[in-house]
Amino acid sequence: MNNSLENTISFEEYIRVKARSVPQHRMKEFLDSLASKGPEALQEFQQT
Repeated sequence: MNNSLENTISFEEYIRVKARSVPQHRMKEFLDSLASKGPEALQEFQQT
């Protein structure tokens, strides 16, 4: 493990983690909004 990066993950890994938290029936919607809006789309899918 690289200690200097222990609290940072790549954007790709972040997407992978977020995708796991998105319900299956919303996955296409999630991917479509991610493709069109990029990182801002993630805010809409935050689990609160």
